[in-house]
Amino acid sequence: MNPNSKFYRAFNIGYPNQYDRAHGFTGNYLMVHGACVSAGCYAMTDEQIAEIYQFVEAAMKNGQQQVSINIFPFRMTNENMRRHKDSEYQDFWLQLKTGYDYFEATHQPPNISVVDGRYALYHKLSICMLIIFPEILRNLLVNLAIAKKDNTNLNGQNDNCIFLAV
Repeated sequence: MNPNSKFYRAFNIGYPNQYDRAHGFTGNYLMVHGACVSAGCYAMTDEQIAEIYQFVEAAMKNGQQQVSINIFPFRMTNENMRRHKDSEYQDFWLQLKTGYDYFEATHQPPNISVVDGRYALYHKLSICMLIIFPEILRNLLVNLAIAKKDNTNLNGQNDNCIFLAV
């Protein structure tokens, strides 16, 4: 947390995270900050960072040790995923999509972990939740179908399982 950043307000997102380290990425100080300029960080207007910063600061002041941040490359709708289906990043984006869909359906942050070097959604989804939020189930099945077309599941394994606690 840096309330005196030369970019108005700033906080570190904790790069590299477990996924990045598993893939050999190194570095530090990847920040979210104001001033709307950047050479690699997540820059936004001072007004936007002021709002976000106050939430992060309040969480930390109230004893929370960290704040989870989920960053997506674009709105990961099924239409946008189809539009980018030939991208070299498709496999990575499929790892993110289940968490994106979970948030869109429930408005709750997904609980993401890293398993065998891949992002995985880990939430205890009940059958009731899948009935109430059928979009989660539908998008999960769409993602499985895409992965199966490439002969892998969402965890990159050549079998019929997916890492999802039900």
